[in-house]
Amino acid sequence: MGTFSPLHFLIVFAVVGLLAVVAVVLAIVFLGSRRPGQGPNLYPCPDCRRPVSIHAPVCPGCGRPLTPGAPGPG
Repeated sequence: MGTFSPLHFLIVFAVVGLLAVVAVVLAIVFLGSRRPGQGPNLYPCPDCRRPVSIHAPVCPGCGRPLTPGAPGPG
């Protein structure tokens, strides 16, 4: 185990920096693609387009009566 030369330090620093950039890009791609109010149990209200639970009897945004479990048109 010899000394740690400046060239080795630069190589390690560059590799760690590249891994950090890749991690940030992957986080943006995978986490940024999910929009709030989207999911398997939500659908947009036919009137106001606000996300509504499939179990909600009425839209919390506009008060439109809904059929629980049945997504609206669209």
